[in-house]
Amino acid sequence: MKNKIQWFYQHRLLLNILYKKLKNWISKNKELILIVENNEFYNSFIYMIYIEYVQNIKPSNNNILSEFDLEYFELKYSSDIIDLYIEFKNICNNHCYNIFNGYCCNSYNLINFISKNINLINDNQYEEEPDKHYLEY
Repeated sequence: MKNKIQWFYQHRLLLNILYKKLKNWISKNKELILIVENNEFYNSFIYMIYIEYVQNIKPSNNNILSEFDLEYFELKYSSDIIDLYIEFKNICNNHCYNIFNGYCCNSYNLINFISKNINLINDNQYEEEPDKHYLEY
């Protein structure tokens, strides 16, 4: 296997397309906010693709989100991220790259990566409990 730098230069145009799709998806979801700078996010994305999808190394599970927020994130966004993963896979297949065709390639790595790099802006998180008098009626 080629080293990471050679691999990156060979796939950089395709990786940029995937990165832009991911950034667009995050920006469309107003409840999500990146907790890292764009350059760091880009480099982390490339590294994640190379390590977890090309080298098939299992991802780490050190999430920034609380257990409750992580569960909420996965319940709310996993379907969309699966669709995004399928779109990534189709784009790569259409360009004759087999990045997402490994035996252990699935959307979990992408869900895990996104959850490590975002924070949730949840307006409902701090809602007060309903007024007792209102509930009596």
